[in-house]
Amino acid sequence: SMLIEFRLHTEAKPILQRVLIKEPRNFELYRYLGDISYRNYDYTEALIFYEQAIKIESNDYRTLLNLANCYFAVGSYPSAVRYYRKALPISEEDPTLFYNLANALFKTEDYSEAVEYYLMAITLGFRDAEIYFNLGNAYYMTGDYENCLANYETAIDQRRDYTAAMFNLANTLEKINEPERALTYYNRIVEIDPRYYRAFYNIGNYYKLEGRLERAIEYYQRAIAINNRDEFSYSNMGDCYRMLGLYEEAEQAYLRAIEIDPTNPIPYNNLSLTYYLQEKFIQSLEYLRKAAKLGHYNASDILRNFNNN
Repeated sequence: SMLIEFRLHTEAKPILQRVLIKEPRNFELYRYLGDISYRNYDYTEALIFYEQAIKIESNDYRTLLNLANCYFAVGSYPSAVRYYRKALPISEEDPTLFYNLANALFKTEDYSEAVEYYLMAITLGFRDAEIYFNLGNAYYMTGDYENCLANYETAIDQRRDYTAAMFNLANTLEKINEPERALTYYNRIVEIDPRYYRAFYNIGNYYKLEGRLERAIEYYQRAIAINNRDEFSYSNMGDCYRMLGLYEEAEQAYLRAIEIDPTNPIPYNNLSLTYYLQEKFIQSLEYLRKAAKLGHYNASDILRNFNNN
């Protein structure tokens, strides 16, 4: 029945557009045409019809809400915020409106105000896992890590397999220097989703910092097995090989990282160090110059001292 309804709407569209020529001030026609495009995910066209509709009926709540949703969908977040705000005085009891406005405010980097509207939506009854996840993200951006963690935990309580919330929770725990707790969540993530390569990468980082280099390499390799363009796993794995004295393996890892992203100065600098440790000074200088040219924070100073000496 939904397919039949959709086809009827689609077939009605050219007829309604012809009617508009005779009735250019018909609000219902513009809104109906907007709805057809909106249901067809053609948000750019829907915007045109909804904009015309609100020129005629500026306080129609559903049109304002859909218009704001369209602007959000096409990535015009300031415009989305503007129309969500226009809808607010008309319906102050719709939790979805507060939630959508909060999402748009987050996109415009108004994180503190986004927090306020997420909390309003929750007060009005919008309490699924996603809103707590988004609220946690907003708190993170304001630097309120305590509330950030609490909301990620609430999201996970509501959805036990919410790996995105677990990942952000673990990142936040690392931010406040609780790496062991973070590791617990990373391990939980890969149990739920064995293809979550970023969790494997972060587990590798944990073991690297602990000095357990062979174990770190194992997890970087697992990340790469899932995503062979994970330049950071290659680069950090190169560090581990270098510290273990496995220079040939380090060289290959750094070269692969450079191949994936030739603009990142870090693997150039670390490859230069690898060559230096092998007394391959010409190659070392070559990559040090490349790292300096790309703006590595330390390579330029080293190169300057080298030239002075």
